[in-house]
Amino acid sequence: TFVFWDTVACPVPEGLDAETVVRNIHLGLCKRGYLHLSKVKVYGNVPEMAAGAFATAGLPMSHVPPGTKGACRKAIFVDFMYELIG
Repeated sequence: TFVFWDTVACPVPEGLDAETVVRNIHLGLCKRGYLHLSKVKVYGNVPEMAAGAFATAGLPMSHVPPGTKGACRKAIFVDFMYELIG
């Protein structure tokens, strides 16, 4: 199971950190029968993420320049196709 996280459209909720959110995602998937979370990749402004809630999460990040409309979705689509094909 792969999770592609658009942190622009779906930021870390206030009061939480990325590790907690990923843990909650994993628990939610497990409850629905998806037992193997293979990869979580986050998309957004990497310098901002690295300085904030993602500082210690150790998640792979893909930089998407701020203010670029639809850029996260496009990057996710490319990575999704790569995972699907390759």
